[in-house]
Amino acid sequence: MVAAPVSGRDGEISGPEELTRYHWLHETGVNEASQWLAQHGGVTQELAAGATALPGNMVVEAARLGQGVAILSLPFIADDVAAGRLRLLFEDELDKGYYIVTRPGIQRKAVRDFLRWLRRQKVASKEG
Repeated sequence: MVAAPVSGRDGEISGPEELTRYHWLHETGVNEASQWLAQHGGVTQELAAGATALPGNMVVEAARLGQGVAILSLPFIADDVAAGRLRLLFEDELDKGYYIVTRPGIQRKAVRDFLRWLRRQKVASKEG
């Protein structure tokens, strides 16, 4: 969960229930806002400041501009957090992710190389 540094100008956010007063930005076609609130203390009340659905890249830009709070994957915004363009409000270690699905049988060399590269990326992201 991130926001632009100016988005928290009315005080520190101490719990998820306080986020309902902020405008939420989320990617078109997903309902991460309501899921996230429900998973964190059972907060299910209406989002007082509303929500806007945008394409993924526009969610990041809108968050940078202080137009709301957003749930974003840390690897995609790590540079923004490090540079101070976004601040990390809450961080989750939920067991979600992507799966590699391949056809059974012998894989072509290009596929084996790609899968090896993907697995190295996963390890590198956990180490860094």
